[in-house]
Amino acid sequence: MNESELNNNLFGLFKSEKRIKILENLIKSDKKLNFNKISKDLEIKPSNLEYHLKQLEDQGIITHVNNKYGINAYSKIIWNNLQNLRHLEPSLSFLKTHQLPIDDSDLLIELLTLEITYIPDSISLLTFMNHLKIKDLSKMNIVGLYNLELEEKLIKLVNYENKDIQITNTELIMDIDNYITLVSYDNFDYYFKMIDSGTLNVYICEKCNFFIGITKEFGILCLPDLANLMDYQQCLVFLKPKALSWLNKWYNQIKQKAKRIPFSKKVFKNKEDILEYLNSLKD
Repeated sequence: MNESELNNNLFGLFKSEKRIKILENLIKSDKKLNFNKISKDLEIKPSNLEYHLKQLEDQGIITHVNNKYGINAYSKIIWNNLQNLRHLEPSLSFLKTHQLPIDDSDLLIELLTLEITYIPDSISLLTFMNHLKIKDLSKMNIVGLYNLELEEKLIKLVNYENKDIQITNTELIMDIDNYITLVSYDNFDYYFKMIDSGTLNVYICEKCNFFIGITKEFGILCLPDLANLMDYQQCLVFLKPKALSWLNKWYNQIKQKAKRIPFSKKVFKNKEDILEYLNSLKD
């Protein structure tokens, strides 16, 4: 059985709440339990219980020795992962309807352990950001392109430009089309009032259909839906240090595969020259 088949079997196993309760009962018990004890504790009919126990036993998730059921090391690992999935529950509806372009299995496993804030719509995001007490915006790392009109509203609502904020360390990672869309935006200059163009580092990546925005204090992730259309109305916010560290790990993986391109102050200040340069790279 390959890894994909194993994962599918495990996820299928725990679509049943009864199997989850069986495992929980065995995990919380300080001794092995017989069939009748489990049936009585969980009020599951014997015919149903027999089926569910066999499913768990066949996958090695529980043990069955001398007519008693118990747990092993694998049981505890599976239970811990189930608890982590429940921990993610506020974000699960979002993750079920969106794509996550990560191939690193370690990152995906670590994602299960994170505390993440789910934002259901753009109004909630604007409200959330307005109440977020941001003390340090000196560093900004961005992958992909955000909804420019919404971002402009966000900047104005939070009133960043009037808070004497200077972003002295900025990195942008986008594909060529993202950059052209950004520079072509009518209020393009508005985005760069707070950015020190002399310390701006620009990278080009392959097609980028998601958005990551990271500061020293928080991170935002927007993903494409199942039709591969970018969804800016919903997002995940990473506030806890562990969650922010995870987002930075993914960002650094993307950065390693991206190509840095030179952007001098002279070129940066001239919109037409930037577009000409970007189109030459596209060719």
